[in-house]
Amino acid sequence: MEFADHLSVRVPARRESLGVVRRALVEALVGAEWRGEPVNRVMVACSEAMANAVEHGSCDDAQVEIEYTIDSEHCTLCVRDDGRPGATVPPVEPPPPPPETAPRGRGLVILHAMADEVEIVPHDDGTEVRLHFDRDGS
Repeated sequence: MEFADHLSVRVPARRESLGVVRRALVEALVGAEWRGEPVNRVMVACSEAMANAVEHGSCDDAQVEIEYTIDSEHCTLCVRDDGRPGATVPPVEPPPPPPETAPRGRGLVILHAMADEVEIVPHDDGTEVRLHFDRDGS
């Protein structure tokens, strides 16, 4: 029987929530026999998607929803925020990297570099970022 894990959880839209989500995600990836670089790709992308949801897509008292499904070959990760007044849905296509001297602006570039497929769609008043990973990176 093939291992599969699924989780859907809402956490406070605070950077401190990232550690809880990361631990659960690593445990699920390891349970599905993911190791090394594929785990690192998922974790970097998860961290970036959550940080963007907290910073750009959430008000102070909001929550962020994280959902993932993992099996031995694939991982799908969704990060949903509730939106912030005046915020817009980021572009689907990867933006050009910012100048090397820019202190910020690499989040979407990182998501596109780490995930095999990136979907960014409006979700209610917020944004949903769907990231798809193949364990072998193809």
